[in-house]
Amino acid sequence: MIADPSASILLVKDDDAIATVIKAALEDEGFYTARVSRISDRDALLARTAYDAMITDVMLEDGDGLSSLANVRREAPVMPIIVLSAQTTLDTAVRASDSDA
Repeated sequence: MIADPSASILLVKDDDAIATVIKAALEDEGFYTARVSRISDRDALLARTAYDAMITDVMLEDGDGLSSLANVRREAPVMPIIVLSAQTTLDTAVRASDSDA
């Protein structure tokens, strides 16, 4: 199934290799994908652009992606958010599910 060509995803990932693979896979499916690696860049984009969904890492160059999701919710209260993490701990999973996402 090909995505709606107007559908857009914001990818917030600081690992270049993994971000490149995810972005390419999303674009192959027809999604417009913007990628940033910092919370500050994410917030700046969300302040001026509406996205259909966001994929974010937990640990980013300039902070904790989960702790800062309240900022995302102010700009995009109903946007679906997918959280990625290399930290395979129960605490991280609980924080992701209990966050303001």
